[in-house]
Amino acid sequence: MQVSGLKVAYAVAWRRVRHMTKYRLNFIGSVISQVLSLAFYLVFLAVIDVSTVNQAVGTTNVAAFMFLGIAFVPFINVGLWESSITLASDMELGKLEYSFTCPISKYWFIVGNALGVAATNMIFFIPMFAFALMFVGLGFSSLNLILGLAAIFLSILVLVQMGAIFSSLVLKYRKVSSLFGVLSITFQFLGGTYVPVQTFPPILMYIALALPNVFGIDLLRVHVLGTTPILMEFGSSMPFALTLEWIVLIIELFVFFFLAKVAIRYGERKGMETGFYYL
Repeated sequence: MQVSGLKVAYAVAWRRVRHMTKYRLNFIGSVISQVLSLAFYLVFLAVIDVSTVNQAVGTTNVAAFMFLGIAFVPFINVGLWESSITLASDMELGKLEYSFTCPISKYWFIVGNALGVAATNMIFFIPMFAFALMFVGLGFSSLNLILGLAAIFLSILVLVQMGAIFSSLVLKYRKVSSLFGVLSITFQFLGGTYVPVQTFPPILMYIALALPNVFGIDLLRVHVLGTTPILMEFGSSMPFALTLEWIVLIIELFVFFFLAKVAIRYGERKGMETGFYYL
């Protein structure tokens, strides 16, 4: 009997919630870390050139612009490396081969773990998002809020597929944790989390457009804050640029879904040559 990926996600989310309630000091430390981050970002706001942001994205509300992006950061980390962390941990404990005997596809075992952790990260996303909306005000409709959150959800799904691809490197090369920091910094800063992608030099802008979180964050800001879509930089109209960003996100989901399944099969085959454990 095959186990679904959603059951894996539920089991992982339930385990993490249990850990949060049982190991309260660790959870409190996570909350304090989030609060301190907000404090540092508020200080950072004082040195941002408002006129540059306004010229790039059509808003002087720099605080709302930045905090909408920051709220998404936990999902970037989870999407990119949670699957890899799970596999590496199971390898070190010598239980990955046992886990792989469960009646579930390797793809859904890997993706389900990441989705479960992403679900529990809503605990941190909701307050951060509510904090950002305090700066946004009430200038958006319920439909715009739904569309913005839908863009974030779709972007998370794409990031999880990319994370599954990176996890195939763990199956083959074992220790690749040093790559995670590089990926996190790249996806956060080039993804437009803190500053508009439109202000990047051309070569960096083209690289940024290949990252799925760029359009997820951009669509959230467009729908909720009323900023200018990134793709309008290339001379397209507002409706066309907005529609195209949605289409690109959907295409990326299907493309990376296919690549993830292929990469996991390849990583599993290579990993079986030496066994799924550390010597």
